[in-house]
Amino acid sequence: PARTPARPPRALPADPLADDGARRAWIWLALLVLVTHPVIDVFTSYGTQWLYPFTDTRFAVDAMPIIDPVYSLVLVIAVIVGLSVRRRLVLAQDVAAGALLVITAYSVGACAINQEVETAVRKQLDEPATVSAYPTLFQPLLRRVVVETEEEVRVGFRSILDDGVIDWQHFPRQRSPAI
Repeated sequence: PARTPARPPRALPADPLADDGARRAWIWLALLVLVTHPVIDVFTSYGTQWLYPFTDTRFAVDAMPIIDPVYSLVLVIAVIVGLSVRRRLVLAQDVAAGALLVITAYSVGACAINQEVETAVRKQLDEPATVSAYPTLFQPLLRRVVVETEEEVRVGFRSILDDGVIDWQHFPRQRSPAI
């Protein structure tokens, strides 16, 4: 009986990441993502559990919503540009670095907005209270403000573009032992 000749083993394809230091760039990118993602999560209202499993305490700055279209758009544009110029590694890295600088400045600006809103609200109060500002979805300049006093909790909205008086919703504190 005639035997079919054995096929020669297939050669592995050339490694596309071996050229121009691309492998090193991808490794650094993966490491940076693993390190920076938890830092970025701290800026959201949900925060992150940095010390888990030792404690379930969440660390949060409350400066940005969990979904921020401006933040995401900058990153999407950087990815699209990076993919379109992938043969020019230095340009792709420069675009990525520029995007990171923009979103870092955006995050710091969001913290500054919170501080400005909380300071302005404290100046309007005539009693001791805890004041917290929270980001709103799709409106980076608008904050939901919560004021807690001994007697009540107030909730209102404040934009850094508006110096007017906040229209508060008042919620009396419940004193029942069942609560």
